[in-house]
Amino acid sequence: MDHPTEREWASIAEHTRASNFTGDLLRMPPYPLILTLRTLVGSAEVVTASHILFLSAATEY
Repeated sequence: MDHPTEREWASIAEHTRASNFTGDLLRMPPYPLILTLRTLVGSAEVVTASHILFLSAATEY
C-alpha cells in the first residue's frame, strides 16, 4: 500500500485542527487510524493474493 498522499496529509492536518478547535474528538472519525487500518488491510490483501497465487501455481504442476 502506498504512503499517504499530500492531500491525505492535508486532511489529517485539517482534522486535527478541527478536533482541537471543537474540543470534541468523538464527533470526527480518527483519520490517522483510518489510514493505518487501510494500510494494514491493503497489506493483508497483498499477502492473501500472493498466497493464493502461490498455492494455485503449486497445484498446477
